[in-house]
Amino acid sequence: THNIAAFVALYHLLSAADTRGLRGIHVAGDNELTLRVLKTRASPKARRLQMWFLKCRRTADKVRVAPWTLLSKSGNAAASSL
Repeated sequence: THNIAAFVALYHLLSAADTRGLRGIHVAGDNELTLRVLKTRASPKARRLQMWFLKCRRTADKVRVAPWTLLSKSGNAAASSL
């Protein structure tokens, strides 16, 4: 699903930031569920998302994600080009 893909992509982004030693990063995206559960630290109800939530949450804490920003899908140029 799109939600699993969003969690997987975010996990790879956060892992790359950690590998490079980046801290205090700003995360912006257009997947409302992914950003909401990570921002509020509330595990998603869907069991298939919970493992990815935990991986993302741990890595986000490690790199100290500062703000989580939700973008509108129409305003997300990177996603529009896919």
